[in-house]
Amino acid sequence: MKPWLHPVRRFLARFGKPHVILPISFLNSTACTIVGFGFVYYLRDGYGARGGSIGLAAALYSGLYFAGCFVLRPLTTRLLPRHSAILSSLLSAAALIVIVAVSDLAATVVLYGVFGFGLALFWPPVMGWLSAGSEGNRLNRVIGRFNLAWSVGSIVGPYLAGLLVEIDLRLPLVVGAGIVLVNAVAIGAASAFVGSIRGDRYLEQTPGPTAGPDGGTPLRFPSWIGIMAGYATLGVILVVFPLYGRDALGLPESAVGGVFLLRGLATAGVFVLAGRTGWWQFKRPVIPAPGLALAVILAVMLLAGSPLAYGVLIMLAGAPVAAAYTLSVFNGAAGSVDRTRRMAIHEALLTLGTIIGSSAGGWLYQHHGWSAAVSFCLGLVALSVAVQIAMLGVLRNSGRGPDATAGSPGRGRSSPAARPRSPARSAAHQG
Repeated sequence: MKPWLHPVRRFLARFGKPHVILPISFLNSTACTIVGFGFVYYLRDGYGARGGSIGLAAALYSGLYFAGCFVLRPLTTRLLPRHSAILSSLLSAAALIVIVAVSDLAATVVLYGVFGFGLALFWPPVMGWLSAGSEGNRLNRVIGRFNLAWSVGSIVGPYLAGLLVEIDLRLPLVVGAGIVLVNAVAIGAASAFVGSIRGDRYLEQTPGPTAGPDGGTPLRFPSWIGIMAGYATLGVILVVFPLYGRDALGLPESAVGGVFLLRGLATAGVFVLAGRTGWWQFKRPVIPAPGLALAVILAVMLLAGSPLAYGVLIMLAGAPVAAAYTLSVFNGAAGSVDRTRRMAIHEALLTLGTIIGSSAGGWLYQHHGWSAAVSFCLGLVALSVAVQIAMLGVLRNSGRGPDATAGSPGRGRSSPAARPRSPARSAAHQG
């Protein structure tokens, strides 16, 4: 090896999978939020689509991602996660490039769905790869850093998209395609030149028929209810508010993007706090708390009338949704031996919530206005809190501890190998 390459080799030797996964998660999240925000205006101004149609397009995108999390499962368990992420990036870029090239509404919507389908090759495998072998405090730090990485992408993405839309409707799609192509190149380069990545042969080990139950805390079940309701609300905000903000409040696209930037800051703040504390883990009363806070914010939002008020409330709404996300990821991953599957369930459920929110919210906004869409969210969140409280009551009465292995009978605790090795400190991807 040439002498001048030795410092480069020593530098690359310090890299591990977090040094690769966290940057590519940031880039992928940035691309997804740029495309998602810009696509609302692309359909509205480019094709004259109304709120209901835009909501259905967003629902198709989320629905195909939802399907991909399960349909592509046999493929993602055979591909190394880095190869799966490269394939996802190439498929996503191709879909976005073709969207810009065609001029047919139906084809555009279908291709946007293909973009969502391809993301199922990225997020669940990458999340399982990152958290593999981690429990307790280490799991908390790993997932906290991951959440922060993708949430920073969700901070900058909408604001950049707003600026790009004001220049040209197609620019968010073009820039999004460029970012995911950069991601593919970066992952390929890391696979070729970073020894720890090149030698990583991690594949998710799916339990065999005699492997016994997949361990974990039963708190994942009410946590999954919370993530569905939180992301249904987020689906309404992301699809409907860009239209309402411009049509009713007179905000330019960059200003709407700025509101979403504030929401992203609140989201990132919760992830940082959750990653540095542990008091909330395996605590039953914490599970419905994000839903209760979100319900209060939505109730106040029904009374809001100024752009400033909406900006503050949407920013605040980012915090409980982030808390629900953290609870879902952590309680889903803790103690599990099949984390890619658990992350696929997590991603699928938050996506199902997004489908419900974007499709119902778009229709309600088109036919009944903004207040009807917000009222729908409020009712859904209130229902989810009631279901969570009921589920927690059943768990308490059954005597199953919060760190009990899923599937263990009665009052049985998980074995030491199945549950986190130390009092876990806390815990995800998505545009």
